[in-house]
Amino acid sequence: LIVAYASVPSPMRRKFPLHIVGGGTPQRLGHLRALTRRLDLTERLTFHGSLPHDQVTRLLESADLFVLPSRAEGQPIALLEAMSAGLASVVTNVGAIPETVTDGVEAAIVDPCDPLQLAKQIRDLLADHSARKVMGNAAQMRVEKEFSTSQFARRLAGIWDEVARSGASQDALPVPRLASATFRSLL
Repeated sequence: LIVAYASVPSPMRRKFPLHIVGGGTPQRLGHLRALTRRLDLTERLTFHGSLPHDQVTRLLESADLFVLPSRAEGQPIALLEAMSAGLASVVTNVGAIPETVTDGVEAAIVDPCDPLQLAKQIRDLLADHSARKVMGNAAQMRVEKEFSTSQFARRLAGIWDEVARSGASQDALPVPRLASATFRSLL
């Protein structure tokens, strides 16, 4: 991400500073800070480290673009939070990301081993406010439609109902049915 950001034209970097949120070992952070100095990005790049959720939310609300250049992921909560904030994203084609967003609709999806493609998508989206807005709106609508707490609760209740219908014999106690009702009332 830092190398890709270095390829963003200087006037664009002045307008769009880079904020990196997340932990890491002190040794890794030292390497990243050294890279930032070598690329002369110290004035436009901030390392925040791990932050409380409310501070992350404020950063997302003030951001213009979200970038998740992971080489390995499961279901990234950070991406869902960025989508919820209405941000366009540049993400990599790993883990559950391709099932979470559609390339060109809610995010730009790039190969995790192609920093040039990552840099190009970052530059293109930073240069096109209307594309970011359309993509951010689509992302926000998708996260509300498919990944909200109420959707999770409905899906979980559906799973429990299916288990109850398919696995219970006539004389078995309806434990999954009870669990389903419990989860519905909790969620």
